[in-house]
Amino acid sequence: MCGNNMSVPLLADAVTVSGAERETAAVIFLHGLGDTGHSWADALSSIRLPYVKYICPHAPRIPVTLNMKMVMPSWFDLMGLSPDAPEDEAGIKKAAENIKAIIEHEVKNGIPPNRIILGGFSQGGALSLYTALTCQHQLAGIVALSCWLPLHLFFPGAASNSMNKDIAILQCHGEMDPMIPVRFGALTAEKLKSVVTPAKVQFKTYPGVMHSSCPQRARGEAGGSLGRGPAAPGGDARAGGRSDLLDCELEPCAERGAGVGRGAVPLAPCVRLAALRSRRENGFSPFLKSDTRSNK
Repeated sequence: MCGNNMSVPLLADAVTVSGAERETAAVIFLHGLGDTGHSWADALSSIRLPYVKYICPHAPRIPVTLNMKMVMPSWFDLMGLSPDAPEDEAGIKKAAENIKAIIEHEVKNGIPPNRIILGGFSQGGALSLYTALTCQHQLAGIVALSCWLPLHLFFPGAASNSMNKDIAILQCHGEMDPMIPVRFGALTAEKLKSVVTPAKVQFKTYPGVMHSSCPQRARGEAGGSLGRGPAAPGGDARAGGRSDLLDCELEPCAERGAGVGRGAVPLAPCVRLAALRSRRENGFSPFLKSDTRSNK
């Protein structure tokens, strides 16, 4: 592929896990507050598919109000973590435009937007939701881990011009999350159902799982395809109904901080994508090696 990463600020320093073959799909994954793209790049590189490009950008370092104005990697400022907390509207919109610039760069370099998945953890998951729901490109899907929908009062109106009103969304949330309680995740899921096709929103919860550690192993599978099309050559189009495109696994990990809001640098993600594999629903997924759909 061609293209100058320097023209897209977040791509200049992003951690990119390149495909071993010609790249025909991409995953853009956004880390949480206080972290960097390295943690998720390490996890994704261990389960990568040869024709998928994984991009894990770093958030800029800014003062965060919630953490006593400490300077740390943050996609936008945070004033609180409750649904009625003030929000950094300008910062959220600017961050979303920066992520859209990455999407645009990949599209210009040959990856169709409907073969791009946008995902993230915590603050990164929040940004992935806002970005995809206001994006002018039709994306393959969203993976939103332990997060919320920023500027939720602006929706569904904010998505009126979006191409992603029928996008598949996988939400995963620990039931013991002390930072972003699972009920906030549930409220987010309900809000999302007013923005996109309700059946496309899947909200999975995990007993005993917190925001900072994963005391037990839980497995979540995205039901349904994150993209549709005619059967691929050799694909079994008879396999109707449920199909799993993404598998997410929460694994035990050591705690690395005291948490958001108490002056400590928040934890690096303990959620690890343990499997990201292609399966066929009606013979198609965004991660098939080639897009065999008709141009009709």
